[in-house]
Amino acid sequence: MAVYGRRSGVVLTIVLLVTSCGPSLPDTTADGKPNGEKIYQQQCVNCHGSKGDLGVAGAANLHTSSMTIQDRITIIRNGKGAMNGFSHLSEAEIEAVATYIDELK
Repeated sequence: MAVYGRRSGVVLTIVLLVTSCGPSLPDTTADGKPNGEKIYQQQCVNCHGSKGDLGVAGAANLHTSSMTIQDRITIIRNGKGAMNGFSHLSEAEIEAVATYIDELK
């Protein structure tokens, strides 16, 4: 059991190092709107991956998605399947993430 605990600690340390390394993205874009990429990295990357194709827990492949931005906004806000909604985000933040997803293609 002690070995399991030590391994868990090592894995946690690696995850924290990986997620905390790299350049910090600004909270807003040059035009003052929420930074969709930053929000995506904070809220979505664990299941959808940095390229949108990770598919953890049945997460949709965003790289091949043909949804409209409005459809994405609805799913981000309300959730779908195993994905919980992100109603704690503002409408502007949700729209920024929905728009950023186009850049994953």
